[in-house]
Amino acid sequence: MRPITKAILAICVITSCATPTNKSVVDITPLVKRSMNTVVIVTPAQLQAKLSTTTTEVPLAFDAGDFIDEQRNLHGKCGEFHDLAIAVGWTEKQWPKLSHIVDRESRCDVRAHNKKDPMTGSRGLMQINGYWCKSVKYNPSGWLQAKGILTTCDDLYNPETNLRAGLAMWKYNDDRGKNGWSPWNL
Repeated sequence: MRPITKAILAICVITSCATPTNKSVVDITPLVKRSMNTVVIVTPAQLQAKLSTTTTEVPLAFDAGDFIDEQRNLHGKCGEFHDLAIAVGWTEKQWPKLSHIVDRESRCDVRAHNKKDPMTGSRGLMQINGYWCKSVKYNPSGWLQAKGILTTCDDLYNPETNLRAGLAMWKYNDDRGKNGWSPWNL
C-alpha cells in the first residue's frame, strides 16, 4: 500500500468517514497535500468540517415478489396465503389440501372469476360459486350472508372473506358427515 493511501485510510478510520448511517464515500484528496515525498494531512477538525453533517437513510422497499417467493418456499403452493388461512381458522393439517385447491382453482389469484359456472360464476381464491351468496329458496338472503361472512358475492374477491367462506362451506359438509372438501373436486 502506498504511503498516501495509508494516510487517507488512517484519517477515515479516525474520523469515521463511513458510519453505519452515512455510507457515502467522502473524497478527501483535496485535504491531502503533497510536498515532494512527504504527505501533509489537514487536521481532523478541518476534515470534519468538509464532511456532510446530514445523512439520509432510505427505508427498505417492500417487494411483493420477494415476499411471495419466500412464502412459497416456506409453505408451498400459494404460500403467501398460509398465515391468513391459519388466522381465519384453517389448520396446519388442512393447509396442504387447501393450498392445492387454491392453486388449482384460481392459481393464487384473488381476482379470479369463472363466469361459466352457474349462479353468476365462481369467485376468488377458492372459486366459491354464486350459489352460496345468492338468494335461493332455502336461503333468501344467501347462505354466506346468513352466516354473517359477507354482504355481496363480490366480497369473495377479498382473500380473507374468501377463505372464511370456504371454511364455513367445509365445516357445513363435515358436520353433515360428508367430505369437507366435497365442494371442490380433488
